[in-house]
Amino acid sequence: MALAQDTLLGGEAAVKWLPGLSPARRAALRREVTALRAVSWPGVVALLDEGEQDGGLWLGMERVHGAPFPGGVFDQLQGPLRDRAVALLLTLERLHRAGVVHRDLKPQNVLVRPDGLPVLLDLGLAVGRGVTAGGADEVAGTPRYQAPEQARGEAVDGRADLYALGVMLTEALTGLADPWAIHELHPPTLAALRALTAPDPDDRPASAREALALLGVEPERRRLPDGDPLPSSALRGLFWGPDVGLHLAEDAAEALWRVTEGRREAVAATLDAWQREGLASDEGGRLRVSREALRQLTPLAAGPEAIEEAEEAGRVEEALARVEHQLAATRAQGGDEVPWLRTLTRLALSLQRAPALRRALYELGRAACPWPEGEALLHGANRSVEGDGPGALALLDGLGPVEDPRLEVWRHALRVHAAIRCGDAVVAAVLASIAPLAEHNPELSASLDGWRGLVAYREERYAEAVALHLRAAQGKPTRAGRLSSRLSAASAQLDAGQLDAAFEEAEVLAKEAAALRHTLFELRALWIQRSAAVRAGRPLHASPELVEAARAAGALLAQIALGEAAIAWRAGQTALALSFAEEAERAFAREHQPGVILARALLLTLRPAKKAERVKLARALAAEARRCPIPGLSLQALALCAAIVPGVDAGSVVKLAARLPPLPGAAWSCSRERSA
Repeated sequence: MALAQDTLLGGEAAVKWLPGLSPARRAALRREVTALRAVSWPGVVALLDEGEQDGGLWLGMERVHGAPFPGGVFDQLQGPLRDRAVALLLTLERLHRAGVVHRDLKPQNVLVRPDGLPVLLDLGLAVGRGVTAGGADEVAGTPRYQAPEQARGEAVDGRADLYALGVMLTEALTGLADPWAIHELHPPTLAALRALTAPDPDDRPASAREALALLGVEPERRRLPDGDPLPSSALRGLFWGPDVGLHLAEDAAEALWRVTEGRREAVAATLDAWQREGLASDEGGRLRVSREALRQLTPLAAGPEAIEEAEEAGRVEEALARVEHQLAATRAQGGDEVPWLRTLTRLALSLQRAPALRRALYELGRAACPWPEGEALLHGANRSVEGDGPGALALLDGLGPVEDPRLEVWRHALRVHAAIRCGDAVVAAVLASIAPLAEHNPELSASLDGWRGLVAYREERYAEAVALHLRAAQGKPTRAGRLSSRLSAASAQLDAGQLDAAFEEAEVLAKEAAALRHTLFELRALWIQRSAAVRAGRPLHASPELVEAARAAGALLAQIALGEAAIAWRAGQTALALSFAEEAERAFAREHQPGVILARALLLTLRPAKKAERVKLARALAAEARRCPIPGLSLQALALCAAIVPGVDAGSVVKLAARLPPLPGAAWSCSRERSA
């Protein structure tokens, strides 16, 4: 293990480098990648990146600062030790719920952070539940912490991890590994440790949640007042949102009503079951259910026809859930997974959200037969989402043509969007390479119109951009594709000064995207609509829920937070404006987008500082703004600087203003289009 700097996101990373791997070790590393993709929460080390180099494999993970479990000296299973054991059990519950068994739980693989949170490391031996160790040359865990069935090479499940935790707790309290050889501990503690380390797995707790009861953690059963059955709308108050963009409370309430018809006793029992199964978590008296959990709660009809119909209609999340259901059935029957993996990859790319990409990579990692093309496509998309345009483009160009024609269109789409982060010359070269291929491919030809629309937009030829995007929409084969092109047309209308047209179209598109549960498109439509309203001088209130939705979705956070910061600032809500502007500045900086200049200019206006310091910062920021390639963004940043230093760079302001269409209450866009 070595330390490295994460040049994309900043901070330190831990790099595991494994050269010259045997087939067994290569398989172990592949399992670790697959397991880390399946989970993403604070109790498990985060996977930052991975790849191959010089015949070896490497993993880049977050660096965790901490001490091996239990992170201190203890003589009773109370206080901090109990809290850490409970936190570790909750993490194991979620890990097992994701279908992953660690199999090598030991103090060195659980670091306790300074705040007391235990973090799981090294999932290199992790496997799906009910799977045996693997090849004969593979080390299956650490003998001192192995469950008996694991030592015998039998199939294991989450109860093997519970056994290891029991050994770790016994060691923490006594220095010995076998609770059956000691008697001086407090009887309830001794009983708990012996239950966790029972030789027969059937005598151990059946799950990590059941093991919590051994530590005195009993989940409270939910109770509802007696009365008539509740409608779906009344059930929304049981859940956290946001409903803007993500529709979490709305869809959770609908899923709950579907299985209970609002009967109060059934509602309470179902909510308890969702919590036990890890589909919902209690936060301050209300439940939080993710979009991924909602997919699991949606009743599905099987068959490729239902999947095709959902995709064509633009219900991408529904189609994705159906594919995952079909993939699981195919895998259980030992059938050919590749056709379903292709569809899964295409749908994940269509959603353009990091969680969907990670989930697809996880499923590809679990496949019996590797599918390198699909993994490379998803890695390219992931790098592009994270702002690494050059890395994404190199990966996608190195991949070459993809056999599946629809995925080949997506490869070119990803190449274009990666090229946009590399400069105009690279974009022109990529489009030139696509043009001959599009002559006999209607879908690729329509997409090429959209990509040319992006170039026209970047060159401030807004009317041409609108026409190209609308023509692209006519040739797209799916509703989601047509919706994407219409959004790009509305964005071009916005910067062309066609505010009423942009507002009205975005309003329609937001409703369509909401009906399809396409989070990215809904957020983008709402951002266009609200930007048009601000520029037209229409009254608006800042929307914390919209910012929360962008934050939760991992999409458009920088643009939306900055827009809502400006709205709050104009309304005199300085504290709210400052909070949103700070979030926008961080998000723009992570993505290496020029919008960071405007965010910093607004922060300079909002933050209290000595006059001399503000003047110095304003002059430096004005110099940055002059170099910005986006005239509207540059103009607005310079205007904010001029409010601090009157007359600063007035000549540049006049020149920029002359390039832009006149708008009432102009508040210019802070980013270029990001999708066709």
